[in-house]
Amino acid sequence: MIDHENFHRLDELLRQDSYARSIGVEIVDWGGGIATASAAVLGDHLNFLGGVHGGFVLSGADVALGVASNSWGRVAVATSIDIHYLAPPEPHTDIEFIATEVHRDRKLGTYALEARSGARTVATATAVAFRTDQWHLGADEWTESWRAHH
Repeated sequence: MIDHENFHRLDELLRQDSYARSIGVEIVDWGGGIATASAAVLGDHLNFLGGVHGGFVLSGADVALGVASNSWGRVAVATSIDIHYLAPPEPHTDIEFIATEVHRDRKLGTYALEARSGARTVATATAVAFRTDQWHLGADEWTESWRAHH
């Protein structure tokens, strides 16, 4: 686990996502390789048909991916997300976005993403993130052992 001080500093950094805030997506919880975010579906999130816009669902899943893939302290960026919409979420409900790391090596991480509205899974996705050689908070803030394994 990340040391206490780095966890809090990284948590503060991960929660500074202005795009996530602008669409109402909040980080609920995160840890090494995992993240959960949620959002209330508002009128601005609906498409011209009156349903929840697929872009909103994808954006929420992408926020969870961003947190999960950066949770080890190494700077990571998404290279692909392949999403499958399974069922339309109901307007004016909450959606939970979950990202779970499936595999991680020095350069790439793969993730399973899920969007749920109540007990119903509304979308699933697979994603790949490129892991750079840069470290959040600066490389010197992470022990050599941590950097070697994460």
